[in-house]
Amino acid sequence: MECPLCGSEYDKTKAETDCRSGCRLWQKCGLVSCPNCYYEMVVDPGWYGVRSPSPGEEAAPRKLPSNWALRERLYEEAVKKHVCEHCEDFGIDGTCLTKDGLGCAIFRYLPELVQIAEEIHERK
Repeated sequence: MECPLCGSEYDKTKAETDCRSGCRLWQKCGLVSCPNCYYEMVVDPGWYGVRSPSPGEEAAPRKLPSNWALRERLYEEAVKKHVCEHCEDFGIDGTCLTKDGLGCAIFRYLPELVQIAEEIHERK
């Protein structure tokens, strides 16, 4: 890394581990300190550089996590395993009998299911 204040170069991991002993947060603050001038900076702020679009400007497309496809597939498998197999629209061969999921029993009965879950939660 290069310090934006004094220009000295140093190793990021060394700057993270050489936290000053007087700091109460000790390595949990997300800052690194230059070993030469002790200038503290955020390594990867995440929010830095993210801004709202100006009027008339189109928003930048949202980035998906690198494992989004796997997460989507696992979510779909979990729904099929725990919800769909108990559904009245679920075929013997393991397929949904509704066309493209339109009219799915989950969506038809969702308000009632939410109400039942809330009532059970209130009883506990």
